[in-house]
Amino acid sequence: MKHLIFSLSFILLCTLSSQAQVGINTATPNTSAALDVTSTDKGLLIPRVASTGDIASPTAGMMVYQTGGTAGFYLYSTSWTLVSGPDNLGNHTATTNLNMANQDIISVDSIGTAKAKIGPNTYPTTTGTNGQVLTTDGAGALSWGSASSGGGAQLLVRASVNSIQSFLTGSSLAPATASYSLPAIATCFGNVTTNVGSAWNAGTGIFTAPSEGLYMVTVQIVGLLGVASTSGYSLTTILDVDNNLNFTGTGTSTVITGGETDYFGIHNFYANNIAPPYKNRSQLTALVPLTANQTFSLRIMNNTFESGAPSTNGTSHITIVKMN
Repeated sequence: MKHLIFSLSFILLCTLSSQAQVGINTATPNTSAALDVTSTDKGLLIPRVASTGDIASPTAGMMVYQTGGTAGFYLYSTSWTLVSGPDNLGNHTATTNLNMANQDIISVDSIGTAKAKIGPNTYPTTTGTNGQVLTTDGAGALSWGSASSGGGAQLLVRASVNSIQSFLTGSSLAPATASYSLPAIATCFGNVTTNVGSAWNAGTGIFTAPSEGLYMVTVQIVGLLGVASTSGYSLTTILDVDNNLNFTGTGTSTVITGGETDYFGIHNFYANNIAPPYKNRSQLTALVPLTANQTFSLRIMNNTFESGAPSTNGTSHITIVKMN
């Protein structure tokens, strides 16, 4: 009996060796496979391990199913690589172009500041306002701006007065026998409807140029009704370039510094003698060359007899347009 079992085993081994393939549930294993498992209702269950780290000295080509940690099939080459399960692309570095084959990239919640770059161009990481378009500085930096049909002009700032700010009598540039105050910066232009790149700081009344160029600044001040009583008041606007206007000394000995490159508006003097709606008005329109990050403040002086304030009904406003 022992000789019979040995003989059958020897014949089977010789048969398998001569075929060079092993078939399970098939008498004709595929000639290109060393092992051909055939089934219509069962699968192949490869070794399962809690962690690929439990396998000592793995060899290239080995595959297991890890049940712990991030479960899935792992293939060993020079290290273990997950070959199944969801992939968030977060740990991959592309070595070839990503061909989307006319498909869209969807469900993107946000783009981080350090990642908003495609090719040589850096894109804004925030959404623009209605009607804004992407503009470029010519060096690859794109930002939200307003559409314009001529000369490359771009509306940067549009703001109006929305809070009462009184400008005191004596805040003027006229020498006097007594002390007088520096014209105050207007911080009342808080109703901001356009502010590209947050160039206008309504809280400080200071504009910061986003890039070098020529800026057209238009300011209109209409006096607040009911503030003046008998003599009237008149407010005059000043663009204080570099925000460095200053006084030294007092009275007739006062010296004004920092005003060499400033711009001054015109006003209706002793405005109580002018009928509404033309009384208590001041206007300024200037083309101001600025370098990148250069600033100016909007000051308002009052050299009449009573304190005055700009209107809050939208008629007192500032507009800043970058011309080139």
